[in-house]
Amino acid sequence: MSQQLNRTNAPVNRLLNTSNLETSIVHIGLGNFHRAHLAVYTAQANDGWGIAAYSFRNESLVATLKNQDNLYSVLEIGPETEAAWIPNIHTEFIVGYDQANYVSELISKSKTKIVSLTVTEAGYYIDSAKGTLNLN
Repeated sequence: MSQQLNRTNAPVNRLLNTSNLETSIVHIGLGNFHRAHLAVYTAQANDGWGIAAYSFRNESLVATLKNQDNLYSVLEIGPETEAAWIPNIHTEFIVGYDQANYVSELISKSKTKIVSLTVTEAGYYIDSAKGTLNLN
């Protein structure tokens, strides 16, 4: 039986970061790499820096994360390690091209210290007919 993760049932000993969060990082993109790396490392710092993450088009992922109080689990598996973590680090998840102005406002706030994005070889494609970024 699977159970939806939220703040009332999240195991406290698995939560990374219990600080009061303030948005200090605006991240463009919401892929697995961001959630498993930047978010985990920022949560481990436990310094109150929260992340607002923006996705251009992944509405179903954003809806799922919002339904889970912005929580999700990350499984770490290695030769001598196996652990599950819950990065308690995202202040909000934002989705849609129509939210670009709101994201610009977040970026321009004085409390925003870092604007980050993930660039991967499989994440971006060129529309060869137009010579532009393929946003689909």
